[in-house]
Amino acid sequence: VVRAMFNKIPDVGIRNAKIGNAALYALSQTDDDAAIAQIALLNAKTKYGPAKKYIEKVYQEIADRRGVSLSELDQMARESIKLTRMGEYEKQIGDYTAVIRINKGGVSELLWKTAEKEQKTLPAAIKNDKQLDDDVKELKALKKDIDSLVATAKFQLEQMYVRNVSLNGAEWRKKYIDDYLTGTLGRCLIWQVGEGDASETVMYVADSFISAKDELFKVSDDAIVRLWHPMMSDDSTRLAI
Repeated sequence: VVRAMFNKIPDVGIRNAKIGNAALYALSQTDDDAAIAQIALLNAKTKYGPAKKYIEKVYQEIADRRGVSLSELDQMARESIKLTRMGEYEKQIGDYTAVIRINKGGVSELLWKTAEKEQKTLPAAIKNDKQLDDDVKELKALKKDIDSLVATAKFQLEQMYVRNVSLNGAEWRKKYIDDYLTGTLGRCLIWQVGEGDASETVMYVADSFISAKDELFKVSDDAIVRLWHPMMSDDSTRLAI
């Protein structure tokens, strides 16, 4: 209901702000994890100014009520998307395995696989089987949700650099390396890791962290991790990267 009411009609505006706000308030009062995840998705997807402001207000109220940060609420939303493995979701539909795959640019694609082939277009056998229509609709809706959450994660990563945000090693690994959704972004970036007085530039390669010296590197839970920028390193490190 909230999504439908907050949808923007060209040259008119959102469908019905009052109903949308009332439905959002009711959803926020359930204090159910699934409901919170839906609000997080709304927060990520809604662009229309007045609706966006109200969603952000409700989202902050939920965080305050639970005693958690907005980042932790975002984590709950990501965990509501049950990916099968890093960057991929699979579901058997008819004789095909439907795969939503997040590429390195953070954009998802929907593929249809059999043992013999893989295709991007909806197979005729699936399209012509009306009993599978709901499954296909749910899959496409999930793809949109994944794209919205990835877009939000990309924005948060950009803000990490702009605001010079750092995380401890344990939190960083959970949020940007091991997470099946945001790990598709974090594993493609270069990070600066501080351990005591030492600092090292690292990348994720083949299930391990590699330093700019081309050596295996272990990031401890207490390390201070932030996004790398060329200005953080000397010429030799920049050339190595």
